[in-house]
Amino acid sequence: MFGKLLREPLLHFLLLGAALFVGYQVLNPEPAAEPDRIVVTAQDIAGLEQSFQTTWRRAPTDKERGAMIDGFIRQEVLVREAEALGLDRNDTVIRQRLQQKMTFLLSSGANALEPSDEDLQTYLAANPDRYRISGRVGFDQVYLGQSTTQAEIDAALAALNGGADPHSVGRQTLLPLSTPLSPAVAIDSAFGSGFAGTIEALPVGDWSGPVRSGFGYHLIRITGSAPASLPALDSIRDKVEAGWRDARAEELTESIYQELQARFTIEIEEAGT
Repeated sequence: MFGKLLREPLLHFLLLGAALFVGYQVLNPEPAAEPDRIVVTAQDIAGLEQSFQTTWRRAPTDKERGAMIDGFIRQEVLVREAEALGLDRNDTVIRQRLQQKMTFLLSSGANALEPSDEDLQTYLAANPDRYRISGRVGFDQVYLGQSTTQAEIDAALAALNGGADPHSVGRQTLLPLSTPLSPAVAIDSAFGSGFAGTIEALPVGDWSGPVRSGFGYHLIRITGSAPASLPALDSIRDKVEAGWRDARAEELTESIYQELQARFTIEIEEAGT
């Protein structure tokens, strides 16, 4: 029983979350209450220099380094004064930013997890629609125009099924005579919504129709089809692992949030009370 508990992913997430909080407190201890003292640490300066180097692809000059430190101090002075005046309270932008930072902190533990093949296969089986390759169909078409008669349809079908060159039948159009194996979204994009769904039920190899598109009427010969399929894990491992991590991060965040919320007594006042 205990061994099974130790293998539970949720327990791992909670332990990682707790470790994150402890680590953050160790690495970022609360400074002593000295409201009139600003200390620019070597770590602060290194961070400023790294940010400059990342942006400009070179180290800052002494003058630029001094300007960055002055800017850091200016920001600290103004932020502290704003906090002293209570300007951070009831500010939606600040609250949203703090929420985003906390959410990132809570979910970052998922990056430390290494999924097994079994984990990924289970996730893939539970979310097949995210990774499924849609069905495809290939076809030839002959355009009959925006309007046609049954006599014209019968004559065109007889000619085509009798071996006539498709270029010699029907009317001229800029639409392609042949479309290779393509997903429904691509076919509908070219011929109009719902066209792919209509032609996929037609027989393979014979000319049939007519089928209406956004341009008019067509005779169709299906040249091939491929059903929807779910790729093997090895061929989409990176995508599945990214999805697995996102799901674990969401689960981790929600689990720790519930633990944090439990610390509070929450009261919701009814309107008008």
